Amino acid sequence: MSFDHAVVMGAGIAGHAAAAVLARTFQRVTVLEHDAFPEAVAPRDGVPQAHHVHWWLGRGDELLADLFPGLPDQLRERGGLRIDWSRDVRWHEHGVWKSHSPSDIESWSTSRALLEVCLRAELDTLPNVRLQPNTAAKGLVLDAEKRRVTGVDTPSGVLEADVVADCTGRNSPVFGWLEAAGIPAVPETQVHGDVVCATRQMLPRTPPEFNGLLQRAQAPDKRSAIAFAIEDRRWMVTLFGVHGEAPPDDDAEWRTFARALPDRTVAALIADCQPLTPVVRTTFRGSRWRRVERAKLPGRLVILGEALCSLNPLYGQGMTLAVLQAHTLGRLLQGLEAKDLDRALRKAPGHLAKVLRPAWDLAAREDFRHAETTGDRSTFTGLVNRYTHRLSQLAEQDAALSLKAQRVLHLQAPLTSLFDQGTVWKVLRGPSAPPTK
Repeated sequence: MSFDHAVVMGAGIAGHAAAAVLARTFQRVTVLEHDAFPEAVAPRDGVPQAHHVHWWLGRGDELLADLFPGLPDQLRERGGLRIDWSRDVRWHEHGVWKSHSPSDIESWSTSRALLEVCLRAELDTLPNVRLQPNTAAKGLVLDAEKRRVTGVDTPSGVLEADVVADCTGRNSPVFGWLEAAGIPAVPETQVHGDVVCATRQMLPRTPPEFNGLLQRAQAPDKRSAIAFAIEDRRWMVTLFGVHGEAPPDDDAEWRTFARALPDRTVAALIADCQPLTPVVRTTFRGSRWRRVERAKLPGRLVILGEALCSLNPLYGQGMTLAVLQAHTLGRLLQGLEAKDLDRALRKAPGHLAKVLRPAWDLAAREDFRHAETTGDRSTFTGLVNRYTHRLSQLAEQDAALSLKAQRVLHLQAPLTSLFDQGTVWKVLRGPSAPPTK
């Protein structure tokens, strides 16, 4: 332990991961959370997205056991499912069902609420971490020159800190506090996808032969669906609509929306299930990336999780990115001497941007398949989208190609891996496909 005290604001996935990493370097870590922690396995008031489907991508799963060694056993004991993404998940995209076969791309499938309960239990095993619920931070404390964060203002007084990590989510108040202190606004990159998701938990009458279903809309169609088995034999089913095709929260209309999907597999699953919860609906206006690496923020402040980058939930990247960011911070802090802390933290925004770039590009490109999407579009979006559309259609019969594409989606391989000579040759000589935007 080289340093005294770190404060983490927010006890979501990013906050838990940040606390676990900081606990390896700091003698004390305090996690401030606005909400109370529910005693039962239930979504917190401050996490409306917890009602919807969540999952770990393969890359996130690889880092879990390192950050939280006891988590796999906890999830298994509480009914979490271990899934092989190629064998156990049926994936319909670009008008075809992807080939499926055994693979090493694995992760856990549970409700978000159960995951948070298990993560809190893991943090409770760390003697130098203190979870402090029902405590909303009121502001940051800066030094006289406003060059460095020295603590957090709370209802019970100032909590001094050597480092403050903002993990308060997409609507983080930190940027408003900084602007109020006269610090210039942080530039943003945005993509406006206009997503509405509507979810309920269900109990199948007949156990399905798979553990997950993903059906993503092929433009110009705007309806998608994701369903996963979770703990206690339940399934969580989320219907998505974009650009005006909003799934309703009425039971009958929700089912009608599902029957209008291009493929009837999700509707058939719903028809064979007993509803356990009402439909819960959430609106997501678009992806936002706060470009902290291009700003000059006070020292000793780290922005993580959806406070830094919030992506379209249809692609399921949020939790994995939170862990990847914490892992990146941990590598920067490992083995530091006191005199090197500020230098390491100055590097953090640039390193985090490199971690986020592949996921951002993937989500943004997919959003721009719809003509109605607006925002910051990269130069080669149309070209890459036409190429990956053809590749996805070939993956219907080609298991090796399907697996290669999944590794990119799971952030285990770069997009460039889909452009090696053999893959390009397969795609170019494959069946023609209608162009997409």
